[in-house]
Amino acid sequence: MSKSLFFAATVLAASPVVAAPQESNSVEQEIQALKERLAQLEKRLAEKEESEKEEEVVVVKEQDIEEETTADKSDGKRRVVYDSGVHARLDELEKRTEENENWPIKVHGAVRFQYEYNNYDSDNEDRMGDLDFDIFRLNFDGEMGGVILSAEYRWFNYQDVVKHAWFGYDFTDKLQGQVGVVKIPFGNMPYNSHSYFFNTTFYVGLEDEHDNGLRFKYRGDEWDFDLAYLKSDEQGGIDGSTSDRTARYNYDTVGIRLPGQGAYDEPGLPIGESNSYAFRTARKFNFSDDENLEL
Repeated sequence: MSKSLFFAATVLAASPVVAAPQESNSVEQEIQALKERLAQLEKRLAEKEESEKEEEVVVVKEQDIEEETTADKSDGKRRVVYDSGVHARLDELEKRTEENENWPIKVHGAVRFQYEYNNYDSDNEDRMGDLDFDIFRLNFDGEMGGVILSAEYRWFNYQDVVKHAWFGYDFTDKLQGQVGVVKIPFGNMPYNSHSYFFNTTFYVGLEDEHDNGLRFKYRGDEWDFDLAYLKSDEQGGIDGSTSDRTARYNYDTVGIRLPGQGAYDEPGLPIGESNSYAFRTARKFNFSDDENLEL
């Protein structure tokens, strides 16, 4: 890093001056008088600042100007500061800002893209891969009046679906009830996969699955219990009012293709989930803050 140096020099040039003795004395006297005057001014300024510290500042609105001004005349230590509603507006803005920050429902989400490069696909390789839109997710979480809300909606490039949407209530610190599109308590919770591609249990509908129903969950220090009654799948079953029964977050069986139907034909025999139950229990062992085991 280079540094630049700047030098400044001031040169004063004057012709010789010979002053008479009386003129020199006059200048010295004038300088002394100026010093005394400056000292007096500094003293008065200090006294004024000290006096202002002891004043009582009274903030009034425009309609109270006359009354407060009269009071000011009778009391020399009261100073009136006129306020045309600015303080009130600032208080209101601060209150509204605080209310927005403490809004009970948190709105959040995510957007995700996927870059794919296939060296076995010559077209993809020539393009140096593809960057595709993957998902846009919108979440709502919070609590109002003791009622818990949690919902998630997802947009893919080929469909848009609801993942979960339920209302809940905490009966105790350990027991919670949920109703709506709830998570099916099954296997490792919340899911068993360890990559963006999930694993086999997800693709057969046994992981991170949600259905319409009622769920109770208990979370203790050593035991977890989950009990769920599932009325139908998240689209309302066979008679659900939806244009595409295959548009859902997880995998479900929606029908059977009859003999003679093609691989991509609409199933000739629609089927769906109805009135099922799920129960899950787990024993927890906590060895330390970083080490635990669940069976």
